[in-house]
Amino acid sequence: MMDKEYEEKAQKAQSGHRKSRKEAISWALVTLRICCGGRLPGEPSPDLVEELFKQQSSNWIMLGSQHIDNANWVCTNFFCTLLNEVAKPVQVENA
Repeated sequence: MMDKEYEEKAQKAQSGHRKSRKEAISWALVTLRICCGGRLPGEPSPDLVEELFKQQSSNWIMLGSQHIDNANWVCTNFFCTLLNEVAKPVQVENA
């Protein structure tokens, strides 16, 4: 295959959808060919590890923000429900 085909496959693989095991292996092999070129099989490749990590961690900020928002929503709803159950409104009579 040509380098352009590898790049297209790599971009498609980075689209953000959850990958099957077969897709993940294919994606890693495409990335290996792009960033390591002529290295021998089995030779250590820090460039490959760095590139795979960068691609996998690219959306961590968004995922972390979504998690914080979800946790905030759950906690707020829990405490509002708890307060409504425990601290029922009390009517005060004028003396």
